[in-house]
Amino acid sequence: MEQSIPRKKMYLADISLLLVAIFWGSNFVIMKNALELITPFVYLGLRFTLAALILVVLFWKKMRLTTRRDLLTGSLVGFFLFAGFGFQTIGLLFTTPGKSGFITGTSVVIVPFLFFLITRIYPGWGSLAGGVLATAGLFFLSANEAFGFKYG
Repeated sequence: MEQSIPRKKMYLADISLLLVAIFWGSNFVIMKNALELITPFVYLGLRFTLAALILVVLFWKKMRLTTRRDLLTGSLVGFFLFAGFGFQTIGLLFTTPGKSGFITGTSVVIVPFLFFLITRIYPGWGSLAGGVLATAGLFFLSANEAFGFKYG
């Protein structure tokens, strides 16, 4: 049985997604400007320290339930998150916020292909088409006149 979603909730969801996209996209410009004053790792340290403090204030009761396993798995995930943000922020020193945002955004397209490699379940034509278009866009953003890759 199909359940319909009230229009008000749909509009609220659409507006929320739009706001998230605006904040996400503007963050690249903010980062680029901040990198003129501080190093990438100082920026990331400040950003994530502030985020951690906010989370502690909001969820301090739940944090008491954290187990050793939670800390270990969280640290592993955190390491990869740190590496990703580190490479992205260092890369922003050498390119424009628009290119950096586009390259970061194309990482989403990789997910269906990784899913296929892991599960052998075909992702569908829509995912393939999106992957091809995003890869073409990434190529045209990154390639110079001689179709070689350039720095930044």
